[in-house]
Amino acid sequence: MMIHNTQSHRPSWTTRKHLIIGLVLLAASVSLYINVSQYINTVAFSQFATHHEDDIKALASDGDIDQEEERVFEEERKQEAVAADHVADATPDVQLQHRHAFLESPDLSITKTTDTDTKPPIPENGDKPLLKAIDFIIAEKEEAMQNCSIRFYMYDHPNITQEVSITEIKKKYWKAHFKEALNDESIFTVLKKSPLRTMNPDEADVFVPAIPFSRITNSKELNRFSLALDTLEKDEIFRKHYGHKHVLIGTLFLLFRLDVEISVLHDLNKRIATSFTNVTLAQSWDTNAVAKALRDGYDFNEYTQPFKKMYSKALTHSCISLGLAAQVSSTIVPLPEYVNVPSKNFFPERLLEEDALPLRIASMEKWQNSSNFIFYQSRPGTYVHNSTIYRHAPITNVTMSNLPNSKIGFGINSRHEWAKEYIDSKFCLNIRGDSPHSHTNIRSIRVGCIPVIVADSLPVYSSIMKSVLNMSDYAIFLDEKKFVENPEKEMLSLLELSETEIEAKLKHLAFAQRVILMDHPNSLFVPAFLDNAISAFNSVDLSEETYA
Repeated sequence: MMIHNTQSHRPSWTTRKHLIIGLVLLAASVSLYINVSQYINTVAFSQFATHHEDDIKALASDGDIDQEEERVFEEERKQEAVAADHVADATPDVQLQHRHAFLESPDLSITKTTDTDTKPPIPENGDKPLLKAIDFIIAEKEEAMQNCSIRFYMYDHPNITQEVSITEIKKKYWKAHFKEALNDESIFTVLKKSPLRTMNPDEADVFVPAIPFSRITNSKELNRFSLALDTLEKDEIFRKHYGHKHVLIGTLFLLFRLDVEISVLHDLNKRIATSFTNVTLAQSWDTNAVAKALRDGYDFNEYTQPFKKMYSKALTHSCISLGLAAQVSSTIVPLPEYVNVPSKNFFPERLLEEDALPLRIASMEKWQNSSNFIFYQSRPGTYVHNSTIYRHAPITNVTMSNLPNSKIGFGINSRHEWAKEYIDSKFCLNIRGDSPHSHTNIRSIRVGCIPVIVADSLPVYSSIMKSVLNMSDYAIFLDEKKFVENPEKEMLSLLELSETEIEAKLKHLAFAQRVILMDHPNSLFVPAFLDNAISAFNSVDLSEETYA
């Protein structure tokens, strides 16, 4: 992870930090037999151990690692060498498929308000070196974001912000996509209130034209797209930067897709690709990562052919993935009055609050006290791209009596009961559907339930806030093919996780909640969003062919 500091750059406490990171990768290798997608971590650790063997021995002599632990680590290192050989012998496609699991941890550049070089304390955690190391790394990331010095400027021209009530709402679209539309409005709301916002564009590192793409798409007033983009394109600030360092936000799944047949959205795509190629799109998925993976020969399984039509070329040179939204409670992030809700005769306003699952902080205590082993609910209908067999497998191909108490089925009629059972669960299945990502991922994160992901390509397709988070830290991945062949066996494999492995996932999950959720009491959403923006700017490949 790199928390970017545009004001000062100094190396952080590298030796100690890299040593701790090495211990994390070393101890984490115990779980390789559970998730083959962690193989690339094994390769990374083998390289680390070779370069830092003397440091590990030195730390052991200081008493941080006793001789027995050192012996265990040495044995695990031998096992990793074997695993690394398996990866080296794998086909290029397999190696590419697992590459996303590797978590790079370069030095952080942190702005300090004092001249002293202080280090974040390592929380005490008994005699468990893995958990102590995780606490250390998370504390470092938290400090980096809390000291974030990235400043951003939001455009306030009324033609751009469209801060007016759009009365002509499309009922069909609103029912299907209100989560994303209101999520985008919540993003604008927290950005406006952030202390990292500057009213002086000359001080800004990031520029946010708050065009409400999702809200306009849900309306009949689609001419508002042109009004907003025309105004932005003519703006002196935009022209000065040629569109660079600008982020357009639109997490509605209908937006910025080459396969959309709605004429106005098709025209919008052409406009973005023609005049706004240099901007960064903040979407629910990472178009640029998918386009690059397709060029590199990545196998998206049944999604490969449709993705070649949708994402073979990106609209712009860079992208940020924010995930497919789960509704944020408007009592926590109040929406402005101009974000009107359709009339109650077809969409009761109270449903907005009922759909907003309450936040439950991930912890070992919450996990242990949860009654349900696994939570999973799906609709009995069909899904495209052959995803029906995956979605229905845990319902139709499992003997429920063989599982610990779980809530698995084709829906729970009561919304209140659905939320209650969701919250009261240890693991939550997130299974691929019409796309690799789904609302269930962020819902699981929201309620502090460890996501169990059955979507091999999700880390490529939608790696949420990837400059700060690695999905494999807080989630468990089950192989698609193995899951559909024997879902019961794959779900029962979760019982083999050790207490330390569970606690490690929960620590990362609690941190992910702060990064992803805007209504977390200690939310880090804004600095994480800005860090991802800077990372996207820095990753631009101008030779990459775009849609235009």
